[in-house]
Parts: sequence; C-alpha cells; structure tokens
Amino acid sequence: MNAQARTQLLPVKIGPDEQLIRARELAEAMNELETNELQRKTAMAGFKEAAETLKAQASRLQDIVRNQREFRQVEVYDRPNYERMTMDTIRADTGECIGSRGLEPAERNLELFPRAVESEQA
Repeated sequence: MNAQARTQLLPVKIGPDEQLIRARELAEAMNELETNELQRKTAMAGFKEAAETLKAQASRLQDIVRNQREFRQVEVYDRPNYERMTMDTIRADTGECIGSRGLEPAERNLELFPRAVESEQA
C-alpha cells in the first residue's frame, strides 16, 4: 500500500521574524482599507453633490415649463412721471411700467431747472 503525499491546511506556530512580517502586512492592509474608505466617502460625496445639482436644475426647468416663463436680464430705464410725482421703471423691450417710486426732491426740479441740477451733480 503506497501512501500518497498530500497537503492539508493546518495551524503552524510562527516565529518572531514571521510574526513581524505579518504585523507589517497587517499594517499595510489596514492603511489600504482606510485609504479605500476615504476614497469611497469622497466619491459618494461627489455623487451626492452632482445629484443635488441635477435636482436643482430639473426643478428650475420644471418651473419654467409649468409657468411658461423664466427670469432673464432685461434692459430697463427710469422715466419721471411728473403728473403722479413718481419715477417709473420701464422695460425697454415692451415699454411696460414694472415699478415706480416717489420722486426725490432733486428729481422734482429736474424738468424746471435742468442746468442747475446738472451743475450740482458735476
């Protein structure tokens, strides 16, 4: 009867040199694990930030589609209304009055004494 040699996984006592080697391997593995965890957290934070940006963009576009309008920079100018004693803000594209305020004392005299007001501002 021939005994055939084979291997089997069994516990083996390690010496101090091997223990030091395994301790270094453990430290490297722990460092790699920590690095991997930090990279994962950074990536997840990036994905979360990107998702929040996309959600905000989608919400803004939903509002535009639903309301059929969006806010844009539009040229405006101020025009005095001496009958009502107001300074009206006018849209240059439509001529619509979008707001008004009371005339300042210096603005009230602008039509009556335009050169006096210009010299005061200079």
